[in-house]
Amino acid sequence: MEKRSIGLGLGMSLLALLCVGASACVGEAEVEEYDEQIGQAESELSYVAEIAGARAVFDSYGERMLVTDTRSDGHSAVSEISRWNQFCWASGGNGASQQCNYTLPEGQLIEFRACVADRGNPFLSCSPWVTANTAD
Repeated sequence: MEKRSIGLGLGMSLLALLCVGASACVGEAEVEEYDEQIGQAESELSYVAEIAGARAVFDSYGERMLVTDTRSDGHSAVSEISRWNQFCWASGGNGASQQCNYTLPEGQLIEFRACVADRGNPFLSCSPWVTANTAD
């Protein structure tokens, strides 16, 4: 299984310092390894929204979202893209990921967030909205 790296901007140590004690962490993260099998974002224009229990990575090239459940709490992780009312669910338990591919207009600003939820019920908690762009 081949591993790939993506560059995301802000150093992880700085991001970790900013997020210590916070219930939600939002922004860009540094280079991380992602598993090609689950189709994680691969470009340098990736944006991250994270809250305890859910992580969403939006890749501007290809308009892909990877949602990962990050907690054994019995709930699912979901991302939401506002304006287009798009959702991506990872409901296989802690560590489960789901990639969703979208057809969004190029060169547009979007807002997305990561949430913890149960299907058919309101979201239990969500990160703040993250602004990203769709690449031309």
